[in-house]
Amino acid sequence: MASNLSPAEREDLRMAALGFLATCNACAFTAGQLAPILRRHRSVAFPITDTDVEGALIFLDGQKWTMLLQSDCGASMSHQITSAGVLEAERRGLC
Repeated sequence: MASNLSPAEREDLRMAALGFLATCNACAFTAGQLAPILRRHRSVAFPITDTDVEGALIFLDGQKWTMLLQSDCGASMSHQITSAGVLEAERRGLC
């Protein structure tokens, strides 16, 4: 499913996800867990789907700002911020 977000909205969502993950740097989240948190915190000013958040996380993984972790109990994959991601979030004033 293609995202209906504009390029600027996708960038805002990526930075919102990065900023949140930097504040919870010991935790890992799936897109399905992170999307409602970002919605509840009103991290962005536009509607987002789990798919939009998954796209943001894939981008952050590609930048090496987050990494994928496989659950010991199953096949679910969670994303956790890396040291480089925390540093990037700090440089951007996100946390």
